Amino acid sequence: MKKRKIVHKDVLKTAVMSLIVSAGLTGCGSDKSDDNPPAVAPPVNNPPAADYQPLNEFSIGNAVAPINSWMTAWTLNDLIKTTGFENDETSADAVSWQYTIDGNWYMGDAGQIVTDESGWPTQMMLRNGTRPTSFVTIVLGADIANAYAPGEYHLSYEGQGNLAITNAEITAQSDGAMTLLYDGDGSIFIEITDTDPDGTGNHLRNIQLLRPDSLPSERFHADYLNYVTPFSTIRPLHMSGEEPVYAFPDADGGYSYYQGAGAWDRRKQISDAGWGGAMGAPYEVMVDLANQTDSDLWLNLPLAADDDYLSQLATLILAELDEDRQLIIELGNELWNWSYPYAFGRSYAFEAAQQRWPGLLGTTPPYMQNPIDENTMIFSWQAARTIEAARVFKQTWGDEQNRIKVILAGQFGASTPEWDLNRLILEAPVYVNEESATIPALEVDALAVGAYVNDPYQEGATILPGGFDRSSPEAFITDAISYVNGVNQFTERAEEPGMRFAVRSDVALAAEYSLPLVAYEGGHHFIGSRFTRDEVVPHELMYEVYQALFTMWQEEGAGLFVHLHGILPRGQNEDGQEPGFFESENFGIKETQQQTESEAPRYRAVMDVIRSLE
Repeated sequence: MKKRKIVHKDVLKTAVMSLIVSAGLTGCGSDKSDDNPPAVAPPVNNPPAADYQPLNEFSIGNAVAPINSWMTAWTLNDLIKTTGFENDETSADAVSWQYTIDGNWYMGDAGQIVTDESGWPTQMMLRNGTRPTSFVTIVLGADIANAYAPGEYHLSYEGQGNLAITNAEITAQSDGAMTLLYDGDGSIFIEITDTDPDGTGNHLRNIQLLRPDSLPSERFHADYLNYVTPFSTIRPLHMSGEEPVYAFPDADGGYSYYQGAGAWDRRKQISDAGWGGAMGAPYEVMVDLANQTDSDLWLNLPLAADDDYLSQLATLILAELDEDRQLIIELGNELWNWSYPYAFGRSYAFEAAQQRWPGLLGTTPPYMQNPIDENTMIFSWQAARTIEAARVFKQTWGDEQNRIKVILAGQFGASTPEWDLNRLILEAPVYVNEESATIPALEVDALAVGAYVNDPYQEGATILPGGFDRSSPEAFITDAISYVNGVNQFTERAEEPGMRFAVRSDVALAAEYSLPLVAYEGGHHFIGSRFTRDEVVPHELMYEVYQALFTMWQEEGAGLFVHLHGILPRGQNEDGQEPGFFESENFGIKETQQQTESEAPRYRAVMDVIRSLE
C-alpha cells in the first residue's frame, strides 16, 4: 500500500482532562442553527466476516462489573474467588488475606504473610517473626439492602488448621467442610486462626465458599449468566484489573508482569486464592464468561505487554474462545485521560513513545505544521503498538484471524478542527512518517469512544452557569434529554452543543476511513452530588434518557454500544454530608443482582432496546 505523509496541526494541550468525559464539544455537521437535528449520517460500509456480528450494526454490549469482595453482581459462585487486597495503589501485588493482632487489622502490610504460589498462608509466623492472631478475608461486603441471598452457604477446604466464621452460623461441620446459615445482611468474615499446626506442610488451602444451590463445578451463578446473555458483547475491562490495563509498575518500578522471561507465568491463575485486586481475574474466566453467555469478547490488552506475552495470550484465547465468537482487541484504556488511574497508562505510553522516537518531542519535522507535543507522541505510539499487537494476534490465529476485530479508541467528540485527538490516533503522524508505515486507520476495524451523557457545564463537583436545571430530578432529566438530542438550549450553534453533534463528528471522521463508530463504554455520567446519585439516577424518567441515547446513537449511524459497568452498587457516605467525587457514583445498570426491571429503569430501558432488535 502506498504510504503518504500526514501534515497535522498542533493539538491543544491546555484542556484539563478529568474522569468526566467531555461531551459538549463543537460539532462538525451542517451550518443550520434551528432546533431540528439535520439528516442522519449514511451507514458505514464495513461488511462483516462470515456471520459474526458486524461492529457497524447497532447492538448493546455489557461492561461487566469488577471482581471484589463488595460486589453485588452474583458473578461467581465461589465467594473466596471475589477476595483480593492490593498492597498499595501502584503495586501489582495483591493478596486475599490480611493479618490481625488482638482485633487490629494491619492493612497494607500483607507482604509479611508467607504464602504458597496460589496465595494461601503456609504458616502462622510472619516474615518479621511475629505471630498474628489470625489471617482474615471478607466476602459479601456491600452495605446495601437485599444485595445477597439468605440461606445455606457451603464451605470446604483442604489441609489442617482452624477456621473462624463471623456473621454466619455454623449449622453443620465435618472434616474439610462446614455449612453456614447466613441471613443475607452484612459481611461474612473468614479467619484462619491456625494453619499447618504440625509443621508438615499441610496448610489450609483451596478454601471454597459456595452460594446457596450452586455446585463446585459451576463457575458462574445461573442468575448472572441469564442477566449477561442478552448482550451481544462483553467488555471485561474492570474484571481485568487496573494493573495490566494501565501499566502499573511492579515493586521494582519495572514491568516484569508483562515483559521479559517468566512474565506469562506471573499472570493471574485459575488456581489463585482470589481474583480481586489490581491484577484482575484470569483470562480464562473472561473467555469462559463470553462462551457461556454467547457473547463476543472485547479484551483490553495489557498496555505494557511485550510480543511474547501477547503471543501467549493470543494462543490461550484461540484455544479457549468458542469458534462462533469474535475477539475484539483494544490496547490499554483511555490514554487521553489525565486522571487516576488512567494517568499511569498515559505516562507509560509517553515514555515508550520517547524511547521509540528519541529526540522528536518539541521538534517540527516537515510533516508537522507545529512542534510535536505530548499528545502527538502518545497517540502515535498507541496506534503503532495497537497495529503491532494486532499482527501478533492475527499471525497466531492464522486462518481464524477473520474473527479478530481491532479497535483504536479515542475521546468522545474529539473529532473536530478545534479538538482533533481522534484524528491523531487514526493517522499517527509520527509513526507513519518516521517508520514509513501504513496509516493505522487503514488497518483497524473501528474507532471507539466513550459515549456518556453528562452535564456539559459541570466540572467535577462545580456547576457552572448554564448547566442542567437542578430544581428537581424531573427538570434535570428534561435538560439531559434535550442535551442528548441536540435541541432547545443545546443546538449545534449553542455554547455547548448537544451530544448528537459530538457523535456526528466522530461518525464523520471514522467514515473518512470507512470505519464504524462504536462505544467502548457509555451511559449516563451524572456524578458529583447526593442529588444526582440518589434522586436523578434512580428516577423513573431515566428510562427516557436511555431511550433517547440509543435512538440518537442509531440515527447518527453508529454501531456497537457497550453499556458502562453492569451491576454495581451506588457510592455511600455519611448522612448530612455531600459525597466525595467517587462516593457520588451510581453507574450500575442496576444496583443488585436481584433488582428487577420495574425497580431499575435504566436496566429496563436497555432490555427494551435489546428486545426491539430481536
